[in-house]
Amino acid sequence: MKRPVQNIGGIDVPMTLPPGELNPAEAMAAAIAARPGYDRRNDATAVNDAAKAFAAEVFLSVAGDLAFLARERATLSSESGWEARLVDGPSPQAVDLLIEHPEEPGGWLVSIHFREQFTPEASERHDALLARKRQEWKDMGKTEKEIMIMEIFDRSAEIKAFGKDRANYRPARPGDRIERLSGTALNLGARGYPEAIEASDASPAREVLPLRKHPEGWWRGIALEISPQIRPSGEDMPGTADRGRSGFLADLQLLRILGDLADSNGFGERMDARTRELAATSWVHFGDERRLALAEAGLAVATFSGGRIDGAVLEELAHFSSWCAAHDLGQNLEDIEALGRNLIAAGVTSRESAYDCNDLRDIGHAGQGEDGALWLRTETQHGTYRLEIRERQVLAYREPGTLVGRFARGPGGLEPDYGPAADGAGGIPHTARMVRDMNGIIASLASMACCFDEDHPKEDETPAP
Repeated sequence: MKRPVQNIGGIDVPMTLPPGELNPAEAMAAAIAARPGYDRRNDATAVNDAAKAFAAEVFLSVAGDLAFLARERATLSSESGWEARLVDGPSPQAVDLLIEHPEEPGGWLVSIHFREQFTPEASERHDALLARKRQEWKDMGKTEKEIMIMEIFDRSAEIKAFGKDRANYRPARPGDRIERLSGTALNLGARGYPEAIEASDASPAREVLPLRKHPEGWWRGIALEISPQIRPSGEDMPGTADRGRSGFLADLQLLRILGDLADSNGFGERMDARTRELAATSWVHFGDERRLALAEAGLAVATFSGGRIDGAVLEELAHFSSWCAAHDLGQNLEDIEALGRNLIAAGVTSRESAYDCNDLRDIGHAGQGEDGALWLRTETQHGTYRLEIRERQVLAYREPGTLVGRFARGPGGLEPDYGPAADGAGGIPHTARMVRDMNGIIASLASMACCFDEDHPKEDETPAP
């Protein structure tokens, strides 16, 4: 089936097939089957972003009304036990919610920002001010084009001061358009921090609450930042790319909670209707057209789950991420095995004799177990890791013994084996730390293999300059 193209600003931009026409299992299988020559860690992010983009558009269709319902009731509850409580915030143009669960660790601060609107009186004064400034610029000999540019980019101090005066704006009210939604993962001290992230990725609640200022740009604990994708004409322009800044996997976890809150408070039918609209629409894909299949996989699984992030979506995304890790490790395994043998041959078999490279950012040595398995140990800025290369499988650990990757040797190469093991060992959870650790092991050992070859050229090779 041929994919459509959208002309945007004179440039033909590729579009996905409508997600509702895709079979999610087939779309995900196609994404997994790709065998590009590059490492695929970013492919996992692309699939996640597409699923998130779909679920975000669905939730944003009701987020404004949900916010004002929370303002009316002060507290909203979900069927899964999450509770959203209204908190005092610094801006009347935003609704701020603290979301907690009595049996779940950590919490979330969600701020729904509405487009700022002048009070009627301020709007009149602003129009009069602009008219006066336009006339002044015209008297100075400025052209209409120059005046338009000055209004947007080179405003006078008087106009800027008017825009900064918070007294000129009315509080947000139902029907106002959402400007953006931001979410922060909170570390609640003894009550911990949200699952799927690390303590360092959460913001201590005591530093955030009471809420005196809305964070912008990047901040500690950032979990989700999304805005409606709307053309200037007001039409939808759904796109697959991530927009705003988000914490890896924390964004999906928070969207799951928000969708549950909306469903539990009477917005399910509206979300279903929005899902049907978006499922029938081709999505704009900015970027390499070869990665369209990744976007379609993410959109398809989110569509199949009704536009919500649920357990089925998270399971599919985790499955794809593990295949990406298998691809990347398999692509570098021959070099890593050679590195292990070379380190042993060179006597680099202990921490004291370790080989270092990349300005001491990677420090490694290797050895062989009693069962004949080759192992390599690497110390990086983010942790110490061990890779065990066995006859039928490859195991990756974060020291002192946390399993972060398990792969079986299949007919086509390495295959992920992240589920519960035959010996009763548990499966490998899909968390930001686990993904970062596995990616770090591959990157460190692959780089070390390259550096070692350059530092120890074979007799028939010319040393690199």
